[in-house]
Amino acid sequence: MRVTAVVSQAGLGAADNDDCAGFALTAAGLYAWVIDGATSVAERDWLGAGRGDVAWYSNALSEALRAAAADGLAPRALHAAAVRALASDYRGRLEAARATPPLHARPMAALTLLRVAEGRAELFHLGDCAAFALAGGGVRRLSAAEKRDTAVESRGRIEAVQRTVGFAPKAIWEDRLPALRRERDAQLSQPVLNVSTPDVTASFGGHEASLDLAGATALVLMSDGYERFAETYDLGDAATMIRRTVAEGPERLLAELRGFEAADADCRRAPRLKPSDDATCLVIGG
Repeated sequence: MRVTAVVSQAGLGAADNDDCAGFALTAAGLYAWVIDGATSVAERDWLGAGRGDVAWYSNALSEALRAAAADGLAPRALHAAAVRALASDYRGRLEAARATPPLHARPMAALTLLRVAEGRAELFHLGDCAAFALAGGGVRRLSAAEKRDTAVESRGRIEAVQRTVGFAPKAIWEDRLPALRRERDAQLSQPVLNVSTPDVTASFGGHEASLDLAGATALVLMSDGYERFAETYDLGDAATMIRRTVAEGPERLLAELRGFEAADADCRRAPRLKPSDDATCLVIGG
């Protein structure tokens, strides 16, 4: 199998694209990944990297995965090796800037990483980047669902805030920001992390699976900004989203998704924390 399409686009009006996708063809198989940087809740950027701290981390992690892929590591080990390679760079940038940011300012990201070889796929994922397989016309979700109804940015919470402060996205963000920072501090304080972050001492949890690809004609990886097509906007169910992505290409569905966001800029039809999100999709086909 080979990568047949990759699309990654910043959200409407965003200064940076915090998403990233990449792949590497090696003697050990085809590695492919999608990274979704968690939107910054920091007071400012700290690294002086010429881009936002989150965008820096997502892109640096992608490059570190590509560089380490030649070693033929299993996906979990590959992620750990990439983080180790980045952690000293992160610390060095903070030291050069003489910066001591709060914990919630540390960049973090969700990740879905596959290695495909000899009719099987090994999957590792942290957070909410989804992976699907198309086989015999049927669609199967490969990654575990990560949505939580109790999350600070859950639909129910956003609807409650809208009833209090109105529909202006800036007002919603400002209302949620203190809770988002507390949630981020809690996520990064866990003894086992379910997000990727440049901490050499971190222990990462996540989910792993070994999958038989018999009959599979395509694999699709995506960030949650792309999955909004089905998950948040109800423009089609997940199976329709995957079949159309493979048949028509991800650019077409992304254009429809952006059209919905532009028409629902105040988030009335689909209550959500951010009117638009970075969106990434990578397709692997036969």
